[in-house]
Amino acid sequence: MNMNMSKKRWLIAGLLATGIAIAGVVSINLGSSEYQNRSSIHGVTESDIGEVRGAAMSQAVGVYRLSHGLASISSGQTVSFRYPSGRTESGLVRDPNMSDSTSPLGNFGGNCDFLPCRTTPPSNQL
Repeated sequence: MNMNMSKKRWLIAGLLATGIAIAGVVSINLGSSEYQNRSSIHGVTESDIGEVRGAAMSQAVGVYRLSHGLASISSGQTVSFRYPSGRTESGLVRDPNMSDSTSPLGNFGGNCDFLPCRTTPPSNQL
């Protein structure tokens, strides 16, 4: 019986650790219909200025939190956003309860508004 309890504890610990690791990775596809129907997201590309991209990211974080639970994205978390072109950009969630909750961390148009420029090419060009 002692062996079964030990196995159960390890199984539970493993499942919790896996859940925590998976919960830390959030990727939002801005090109999906769930997000493209939103006013701040529709038509936004990686070449838009930081404020526009930040507004789109903030609204996408709100939509994501509504469908996945309010605790699914927290302050200080980095989220990956995929534009309809296939390019990705990370955004830092400052406060998910604010309307301007997310700051873009990369840039694709040579317009470095927030931090040094960083680009990630589409996956088919890697």
